[in-house]
Amino acid sequence: MGLPVTQRETDILEYKSGEWVVGKGNNEIADELARNIVRDKGNAKIIIIGISEDLQRIIPVNCTRFRSERIDTIEEKLKENLKSHYVKVLKVDFSPTDCILLIVAIRLTKTLV
Repeated sequence: MGLPVTQRETDILEYKSGEWVVGKGNNEIADELARNIVRDKGNAKIIIIGISEDLQRIIPVNCTRFRSERIDTIEEKLKENLKSHYVKVLKVDFSPTDCILLIVAIRLTKTLV
């Protein structure tokens, strides 16, 4: 029933089950991720989709539902919603049909030169 995860969630690291994305469109996924990232008010956030929060196990997402075009669309929508963040959405394949999604958001800060 999936590989175990030894790292617990933290202020920076959050897990979402693969079921979290089922039945959601690209905009809905991006909007909910953006709200989650902004709500935490930290400088960095890593969200991994495909890990059961309850079981603490990797239960991959069906990656045939997340082709590169869809990932690009979600990433672009996140960038629109999070203008003050560097955002990257990555897909890590385990097999031709199983993957996890990594969402990395880092708040950009102004520095004086």
